[in-house]
Amino acid sequence: MLWFKDLSILTPEGLVEHGALGIENGLIAEIRTHQVPTGAISLHGLTAIPGLVDLHGDMIERESLPRPGSPIPPDIALIELDKKLATSGITTAFAAISFAWGQDDLLRSEESATRFIETILTNRGSLLVDHFVHARFAITNPMAGIVLEKLLAHDKVHMVSLMDHTPGQGQYRDIEAYITFAIDWAKRTEGVTLTRSQVMDHIKAAQETPKAYEAVRAITQVARKKAIPIASHDDDTPEKVELMVNLGATICEFPVSMAAARAARGHGLATIMGAPNAWRGTSHSGNLSAREAAIHGQLDILTSDYYPPSMLMAAFKLDQQGILSLPKAMELITRNPARAVGLVDRGSLMPGLRADFILVQTDPQLRIHAIFREGIPVFADGFFHRIVGWPPHQGGHPDIDPNEPLIR
Repeated sequence: MLWFKDLSILTPEGLVEHGALGIENGLIAEIRTHQVPTGAISLHGLTAIPGLVDLHGDMIERESLPRPGSPIPPDIALIELDKKLATSGITTAFAAISFAWGQDDLLRSEESATRFIETILTNRGSLLVDHFVHARFAITNPMAGIVLEKLLAHDKVHMVSLMDHTPGQGQYRDIEAYITFAIDWAKRTEGVTLTRSQVMDHIKAAQETPKAYEAVRAITQVARKKAIPIASHDDDTPEKVELMVNLGATICEFPVSMAAARAARGHGLATIMGAPNAWRGTSHSGNLSAREAAIHGQLDILTSDYYPPSMLMAAFKLDQQGILSLPKAMELITRNPARAVGLVDRGSLMPGLRADFILVQTDPQLRIHAIFREGIPVFADGFFHRIVGWPPHQGGHPDIDPNEPLIR
């Protein structure tokens, strides 16, 4: 058994000072405060917190196209993203893959989305982070629904969310804000300069596109049969929330108004908001502030959205500002997301659960020094190596076989 001692350990009951953490067979075997076994490695000054669980990361698509016209192969994009997630403290990640907002969106076409999914599933066993597939379905695109339904039926999707990005409602209730966003987005992602008139034509066409609720019902029927979590997306009214509940949603992603967030909680949905929003204190699109949602008790989960380091940063900021205690803030990025999608084997530092944890320095500033997944270090910086004298003796630590693969 591998033991670390002289730690602060964040457990569901609170912070255990001067604790010791025992790890065996990829699980947390024991947490002690006394009678620590001889040979335990001292980690004085560090805090152990659960590995982060990220249910919505919009990164792999952009990782594969860092500049317009400069595509990166999906397998390379995934490997590079995997490293970024791991060094941000994320040990479980749901890649949010979009199925075409529109037929002209080649990066998020059905073919592209399927390719990303196959790449993730093929490489899962060799990655640093435990990756899952979160399929985002735009309800204005029935053809994508056919593809997604087949993927769900073949157990290639682990979570599905229902999106409606039609301007004038949801995330884009403010038409003027949408016009500014659309022009900027086209320039940054496609290298295309759009005029206001072109965007207005797009808005008109989008608003006239019928919603593919027949495809939505087919998708949610398969998902419910297979117990795959269903999430709504960008709900702006209680009526929208009720519609999503009737379709089987158990998670409400990014509610854009307090009324929608309250309605979601009233229906028993877990509410997700972006960690960048919580860290900054404001939505980049002028919608509901995640901090405001937390203050009013309407926030269950924070997700990376588009910036992985923001999860840990946001949780600590909520504690520092007195909005939530540290244990409660950490649950937003560990226990709560794990429970929302049925992953009961992780998300807390408790005996019997997976030894997914992060070792952080909290003073003078927040900094990650090591990340363990199933008891195996997937990242450790020079500072960590120095304080533990790793490897403790010639040939490495006796509990770590250098011939074994990094991830089992």
